[in-house]
Amino acid sequence: MKEKATIILNHEGSTKRVHFDDYVRAKLKALREFGYPDLTLTEVEDQATKVLDGIKGIGEGKLTVIGMLMQDEITKEPTND
Repeated sequence: MKEKATIILNHEGSTKRVHFDDYVRAKLKALREFGYPDLTLTEVEDQATKVLDGIKGIGEGKLTVIGMLMQDEITKEPTND
């Protein structure tokens, strides 16, 4: 997996800066334990990227249930452009 920017994780009322790849690996582990044993790293990375890109809704080319679970959890870190 290629290195991605730092993202903002909103968890239990606080925010924390985390690396994208660390978040994806941790989320994959948690989702597998939650009941998605066949979920792949690529699927989680794709959905996290879509959430960060602001894609909304469920459907073809949009979010899956996995992405919907991430919507309120992660945001892009502001850039200094």
